[in-house]
Amino acid sequence: ITIVRFPVTIETLINSGYSVIYDATNVKEEYISRIAKIVQYTATVTFQIFDVPLDIAIARDLMRERWVGEEVIRKMYANYLVN
Repeated sequence: ITIVRFPVTIETLINSGYSVIYDATNVKEEYISRIAKIVQYTATVTFQIFDVPLDIAIARDLMRERWVGEEVIRKMYANYLVN
């Protein structure tokens, strides 16, 4: 497992032979579609959404080293429910 934490494109990693896991909390359908389009001829895109209750998401955020806060979690959750 290689963790990449510097600016590099997903396309570059895939073209270099890596399998890529894109871990994002605030993911939107448009982001997934954009990634799928970029790598459509070189990779298969799958995604997993973890349906976490709001109160648990807020509690987990508080345990993170770099937390975003309850207001942000509530906003992302509301956007998730709409989509």
